[in-house]
Amino acid sequence: MRGVAARIYDALVTTLGATIRRQTLRRHWPFGVVLVAGLALRVAAMLAYRPALVYIDTVRYLGGDQHGLDPLGYSYLLLRPVLLAGGGLAGVAAVQHALGVAMAVSMYALAIRLGLSRWLAVIASAPVLLDAYQVQAEQMIMPDVLFESLIVAAVAVLLRRPDPGLARLAGGSALLGASASVRQVGEVLVLPLLGFTLAATRGWRQRAVRAAVTTAVFALPVVGYMALSAAVLGNGFRLSNMDDAYLYGRVAHAADCAALHVPAYERPLCPSPATAATLGVDGLATNPRSEVFSYRPPAGLTRGQAALRFDEAVLTQQPLRVAGDVASDAIKVFALTRNTTHPDPPVSRWQFQLRYPVYYGVDYSVRGGGVGTRGGGVGTPGGGVGERGGGVGTRGGGVGTRGGGVGTRGGGVGTRGGGVGTRGGGTGALGGGTGALGGVSGFRPQVVVPLADVLRAYQLHGGFTPGPLLLVLLLLGTGGCLSLRRHRRLGLGCVLATGLAVAAVLGADLYEFSWRYQLPALVTLPLAGALGAVWFFGVVRRGLLPLSSRAIRLAVTRWSEGQGRMIRWTLTRLSPPTRRSARSRAASSTATNGSGCDATTSSDATVRAERTPS
Repeated sequence: MRGVAARIYDALVTTLGATIRRQTLRRHWPFGVVLVAGLALRVAAMLAYRPALVYIDTVRYLGGDQHGLDPLGYSYLLLRPVLLAGGGLAGVAAVQHALGVAMAVSMYALAIRLGLSRWLAVIASAPVLLDAYQVQAEQMIMPDVLFESLIVAAVAVLLRRPDPGLARLAGGSALLGASASVRQVGEVLVLPLLGFTLAATRGWRQRAVRAAVTTAVFALPVVGYMALSAAVLGNGFRLSNMDDAYLYGRVAHAADCAALHVPAYERPLCPSPATAATLGVDGLATNPRSEVFSYRPPAGLTRGQAALRFDEAVLTQQPLRVAGDVASDAIKVFALTRNTTHPDPPVSRWQFQLRYPVYYGVDYSVRGGGVGTRGGGVGTPGGGVGERGGGVGTRGGGVGTRGGGVGTRGGGVGTRGGGVGTRGGGTGALGGGTGALGGVSGFRPQVVVPLADVLRAYQLHGGFTPGPLLLVLLLLGTGGCLSLRRHRRLGLGCVLATGLAVAAVLGADLYEFSWRYQLPALVTLPLAGALGAVWFFGVVRRGLLPLSSRAIRLAVTRWSEGQGRMIRWTLTRLSPPTRRSARSRAASSTATNGSGCDATTSSDATVRAERTPS
């Protein structure tokens, strides 16, 4: 008997589980369709570009950033662990694609948990799944996807409960603080985090305590990385040493030299309008043709000190010009199409190409780009940044030593700079051919042209989130912040998601505009806009209610137990009226029979029921 009972129990559990799964799939089929499409895009990208896509800055994260130009949290948190586990660059790309899908699932689940309809939840998660620029970023060995993932994880932790509590605030703060070690713009995320903390907490004493805890926990990973940079990497107690350079690039690009009052020795730092227009913000900060590179400071001053004084003069005398210059870059994200405005970094760098991407002559002094010969780098045969194989670090660098990783003396497949060819040969990508990636075992760049052609056609012909939609989502999210009193949880979600979007995107635009830096908008603005739509359109927990100026009418079909047939009735709910001194007639109720029980109440606003065939 026990065996029979156990089999019956197992059968019931299996049947019930299958039924629940079928019901779940039926309920969430819109997201399922979008999810399958997103998975197909990612599989196509992994097959089309093997083992992964590389960018100008990829070499830094593989061990070639000997000057502390960027934070290396991406290298320590994701890139090197996967490489050491034997996953190679293809494994890194696979992990990043998995993070992209996980972000979409998390945002969808969070939106459902916050009470949004399934369709609004799909809107909140679809951009990260279907945007081709996001898919291309996931296939590229760069820190952007990890940075987005930390933001989404923090949002999920902070918004999971109506009251985040001290523990959740600490967890979200740690995640956002860690993002600053991945991309330096993560530093400014402390501002929307503090705004959310104050809005989610009642009482000034408790607000002060939670704000202090939030700030302290946020600072822990930031200070920890800066200590690592000083003690281990030898780059000083800082996240990056490019702050002053990009600050100079921005203020020099915005400055009106004719109206600027500076000492004579600072005057050469102010570029001519033609030079500023030609080089742009990035060029003024990094191009050897910029005035800052040929500048000779007077005795007693360094070039950096003189540049800082020039920056202060522009910021104090012409702050509106600087603000206008930043604003002109910030609004580019709302353009209908993805175009390049000279001299911004070309958008083609983040578009799928029919050939493996090659970068020559970029940032000569650091990135190994095209100055030398025999591999085209700065180092010795094999080019790149390092020596003895010109890999990514020292003596072939990369992850290991003497050629790095698995190979020897340049590692990889070739010799003396390794990679695919010899002496730093290969395609010449990253200024030293694939020799610049000599420390990565098995790096053989391949492109499957038919798949690449499909991905490129999709990306160029509508496979991205249009700028006007991002603007609408931003406006809805901003408006939703006003609903804190009436819909506290949704209002808090808008405060956090909208604040993080503005901080991450605008924080990067303070230095320069790049389409790559706009990617965090895909994981923040859709959620903010969906939450704001609840406030704006009066969306309840399930479904959309058509909005009218006077009333909202719902057609409802219910089963009448008393009469044993289907009864269709229409409920008219008045929109919030003006205050009345007396009790509203519409609010009075009378007893009726036959609508689901023996005695129910019905508003006078209820239209008489009409019978329908059973």
